Amino acid sequence: DTSPAVELFIERALAVNPVMSTGRADRSTIAAICRSLDGMPLAIELAAARAAVLTPGEILNRMADRFRLLSGGQGRRRLRTLQATLDWSYDLLDAQEQTLFRSLGLFVGSFDFAAAHALTDTSEYETLDLMDSLVAKNLVVTDESSLGTARYRLLETVRIYAGDQLARMDEAGRTRDAFAEYYRELATTSDFAVAGDMNRARRLRPDWPNIAATLEYFIAESEFDAAAAMAFGCQGMWESQLPATEGRRW
Repeated sequence: DTSPAVELFIERALAVNPVMSTGRADRSTIAAICRSLDGMPLAIELAAARAAVLTPGEILNRMADRFRLLSGGQGRRRLRTLQATLDWSYDLLDAQEQTLFRSLGLFVGSFDFAAAHALTDTSEYETLDLMDSLVAKNLVVTDESSLGTARYRLLETVRIYAGDQLARMDEAGRTRDAFAEYYRELATTSDFAVAGDMNRARRLRPDWPNIAATLEYFIAESEFDAAAAMAFGCQGMWESQLPATEGRRW
């Protein structure tokens, strides 16, 4: 991999660890680090600074705790931390923008406007204005349209930050319930013909990561009837849109 992100990581890593290996396998690992960090130059530089004491593989294995990983080391003396940068962006939002932004941290992968609005207490056009503001401030990105419907996503690092902010608030339980209810209604049907409809399967496919997260939530909460009803409604999608092993696993 010779992408600019990988080259940036290697350049900064060699500056703190001149003997770091940069062979093909190492570059593949570094590319995975860069993808996990959404190619953000600041995050890549902070991760590369950790090469002074960690191998690329060890850095990649710590991506789940990226804010701790990227907040220290040699990089802290010359760069604002990723946490501080996101704190600064978050603090610039007004109260309603912050509330919506926190809620969006629940989404896995992309989502559409209807899903985002389902998590709010604001009117449709108020939510639209808030989404517009978050997009303009680069906290939400517009994803590829699917079947004529605009979709959005948060960069993974931003999504983790938003989820952390949500977890600190009293509204977390209500927001998670609203998320689960939206995707329960989207996926559930008791009609076999509807469950197997290929057009419906194609419509559900972009939302599968969020549907899967909802299935996991209901199972964890012992809401087995709700999970089973959703699973019935996913049959057509599992059969035509996903690897066969996915449906069998669920």
